[in-house]
Amino acid sequence: MTVKRENTPKITPITTADGSLSCFNAETREAYHNKAGAYTEALENFVLPSGVLQKAVGADLIRILDPCFGLGYNTWVLLDELLKLSEPPRQIYITAIENEPDILEIVPEALNSPLFHPLKAKIPALWHNTYYRTQEGVSQKSGSNTTPVVFSVQGCSVTFELFLNDLRACVPALKGPYDVVLHDAFSAQRMPELWTVDLFRQYYRLLAPVKGSVITYSSAGAVRGGLVEAGFKLGKTRALGEKNGGTVAYLSECLPPGSEALNKTEEYYLETRAGIPYRDYDLMNSAAMIITSRKREQHDSQRPSGAETRSKLLQL
Repeated sequence: MTVKRENTPKITPITTADGSLSCFNAETREAYHNKAGAYTEALENFVLPSGVLQKAVGADLIRILDPCFGLGYNTWVLLDELLKLSEPPRQIYITAIENEPDILEIVPEALNSPLFHPLKAKIPALWHNTYYRTQEGVSQKSGSNTTPVVFSVQGCSVTFELFLNDLRACVPALKGPYDVVLHDAFSAQRMPELWTVDLFRQYYRLLAPVKGSVITYSSAGAVRGGLVEAGFKLGKTRALGEKNGGTVAYLSECLPPGSEALNKTEEYYLETRAGIPYRDYDLMNSAAMIITSRKREQHDSQRPSGAETRSKLLQL
């Protein structure tokens, strides 16, 4: 039996293939990003397929929700790309949520990268003000957040708000509307409570007025099934490194630019028991309860198994 030493760090910085910094979490036994590159993953699997860059040209306001902030790559890269546009939006509002204070301590090191361009001179002060004001807010009132930090860059007004809390406690209180949700939680096998149809319904509520999108790296049947049940249409992102492509859940009439339609195999897979979502009706249940409940629903379901679906596909 392996004994965990008390001085073993929970979060360890690692360098990915594109030179950008990521971290390994000893508790979940997962890295925060694809080994192919933290920056590259954020750009190609979150920012480009989101459709936000096309929507943002000349817009009055773009609102971003990053509910699993971590090192913030998805937010930083999207913000960087928005500021590179020929006509950037006049205002950008960012809501970030993170429940692990240790990872936030490493953000300055991750931001010290030549891959960032327009933001390079602004990010350190932005992050310092946001993070440390958030810590003050939490120390004064448990679970509270900082007053939003506002700064201007290249004629664009950026408002950044950080919640240091469980996203399930934060999201129901948000009002939106948001143009995109960058959902980058640890895997559903590790944290099913962050991949439930009930959480996705909250995203639908926050996105519906502007017909926005949810972007995630996951292609799991339970995740895609939950997004469909919550009311979303589905597309996918391309594969990167050793991982499969992710998922684009959207509300507009057309598939967002930079994403692809699901193929027949992927569509049929959602009709199997694998497509039954995780459920967390009051957004308070434990991971064990959520997993047990889904297994029970799968057992009682009349849906075909994966083997039956493969047989059906072979007959087409």
